[in-house]
Amino acid sequence: MFPIFAFLFCTFFVIILLKIDVKLHNDAFTETLIPFAWLIIAGSKYLSHWIGYGQTFGTESAFTEGSPVDRYYFLMLTIAGIYLLIKRKAILLNVIINNKIFSIFLLYGLVSIFWSEIPFSALKRFIKYLGNVIVALVILSECNPVEVLTNVLRRVAIVLLPFSVIFIKYFPQIGREYSVTGGTMYRGVTGQKNELGLICIFFGIIFIWNLLKIYKEHNSYDKKKIIYIYITLLILNIWLLIVSNSATSLFCFSVGSIILFFGNLNYFNNNRTRVCIYLSVIVIFAILLQYMFNIKSDIIQILGRDDSLTTRTPMWDFMLGMKTNPLFGTGFESFLTLDRMQLIRSYYGVSSPHNAYLNTYLNLGAFGLLLLIMIYINTYFNIYREMSKKYYESIFKLTLLIIIVMYGYTEAYIFGVNFISFGLCFISIKYDT
Repeated sequence: MFPIFAFLFCTFFVIILLKIDVKLHNDAFTETLIPFAWLIIAGSKYLSHWIGYGQTFGTESAFTEGSPVDRYYFLMLTIAGIYLLIKRKAILLNVIINNKIFSIFLLYGLVSIFWSEIPFSALKRFIKYLGNVIVALVILSECNPVEVLTNVLRRVAIVLLPFSVIFIKYFPQIGREYSVTGGTMYRGVTGQKNELGLICIFFGIIFIWNLLKIYKEHNSYDKKKIIYIYITLLILNIWLLIVSNSATSLFCFSVGSIILFFGNLNYFNNNRTRVCIYLSVIVIFAILLQYMFNIKSDIIQILGRDDSLTTRTPMWDFMLGMKTNPLFGTGFESFLTLDRMQLIRSYYGVSSPHNAYLNTYLNLGAFGLLLLIMIYINTYFNIYREMSKKYYESIFKLTLLIIIVMYGYTEAYIFGVNFISFGLCFISIKYDT
């Protein structure tokens, strides 16, 4: 098949699936347009990459300024989200009061710009990150936020998954990249293979969640017809997850799927105490196994990696050896200045810390890392309290929380515009409708 025909067929296929999905769920696509527009870029590449308007990577202007196309795109969606929240009469003060720890985290991130080496760039990155918060609040202000989120992410998946396959097979200049050793790495619609693995975690969880929901609710025949579409897309998603060769993503997806399956068993139905007891026992058991048998090394080897996590651990030591303020860090998203990025890249071939907690420490210091951990703990207890009223929605949130916590060990996606940072905003922010 000629590439252009494959592209056109894929476009037609995606449009049909989107129409079917909107029709079967009886909601207006336009009502979720802002989150859809935000997440489809968060899950692929920035708009400047798609339209071919960007600056050469590695130049100081490209690194510090970014693309005006992306800047205005995200700013436009953020402003549109703020307008929608005002229209829905969302009270910002209530949001701040109900989310004290998260609000302090944001305030600290803003204040940290004052001691940043690149304050103007840090400010722009902070405003961009705030867009995650605004778009998350747009969804949280809906009557059924989890349902709306799953609808939006499913539709993003309907677009990105088929096009990832098409780009990998027919447009290798877009869908593939090559390592320094010449090996082929598949990235689909994303910027690199780990990003492809990341979106596959979320899409896979969404499809499993939807299939379990359909099974639980015994939907009508018309809705059951879409089960075949969901299963097909789930298989497509798993294939992309495997070819992405992202060990962290594969492990997180497997753990998340197990949590969803067990959380939906009748044995755990609406029993939050039982869920949390079993989860605590599993965590304690895993800690004991690690202490006695060092199972982390076995798991890493099973996933096809060495104990250094593909040179990550030596790089972490190297970054920790750089001069940063241990208490307050270098400022919001300010550790990777152009000089530091080029130095790290010259030694290890990559510039990302590949660890969310190290990244937080380097940028915001021990104080920022403590706030992040407090957000995790607070989110867990919020989910626990919600379980008595919205059990299945809480299981979904708990699954996302565990995935985000685990994923942060080998990837640094807490900040910026991506599924991890957005997902953390969604599950962490408490919004009373």
